Amino acid sequence: ELTRVTYFGSAGLNAVLSCFERGRDQGVVVRVVADNPEVMRPIEVTKLDKVLRTYPTVAAATAADAGPQ
Repeated sequence: ELTRVTYFGSAGLNAVLSCFERGRDQGVVVRVVADNPEVMRPIEVTKLDKVLRTYPTVAAATAADAGPQ
């Protein structure tokens, strides 16, 4: 849940990607909750939006479990 993050640089990207990879390796779906440009822009510029599941709210991320994936 990154909606309050005001700076998201390479260390943040690496931490989220590492979390995603560990989750994937263990069969866990990792979702990123963020709608702020400080977080979304670096994710989009690095094309990680093609890999990471991003949602604007925690409710939207948890609701994603309700349907088929």
